[in-house]
Amino acid sequence: MDQIQWQGLDGVARIFSISTAYESIRPTAGTVPWFDAIWFPNCVPRHIMSRFSKSPFFECRYSTDVWNHALEYTQITSSHEWSMVASDTVGFRANKSAASLVAKLLFGATIYFIWQERNSRLFNSKKRAAKELFGVIYSTVRLKLLSVQFKESCQIDQLRIACKLK
Repeated sequence: MDQIQWQGLDGVARIFSISTAYESIRPTAGTVPWFDAIWFPNCVPRHIMSRFSKSPFFECRYSTDVWNHALEYTQITSSHEWSMVASDTVGFRANKSAASLVAKLLFGATIYFIWQERNSRLFNSKKRAAKELFGVIYSTVRLKLLSVQFKESCQIDQLRIACKLK
């Protein structure tokens, strides 16, 4: 029986498969400092791609209004400058507390839904008020938090009350 061979960049011939071809040609690098702020247990994958794409839309009045609603539920400082908000979120990367999880989920969901709102306004001429959009963000994060298994503590009880998880 014939077999197709794949010679990777390392010069070693292997039996061909898509995964071996991909692994041999994909660029590799060390882990970046913000990796854990993006990929963490309980993250929402569709919120990841827009998370660190700097956008002037994030700095407009509408986005500021949406972000102000989100700040009420996080330990992120009240900065509206992109680099400061991203830096605060990266600061939570190794923190496994419930408050850290809420901050990372809210940050990702806020960026994702602001970008979605931008596209809706540009391509569909549909607009939502900032408070209405935050309602969507809050519901998304709340539903995600309902699926998380937390260790019981006073902090978790406070989180459940604040986010209406009970």
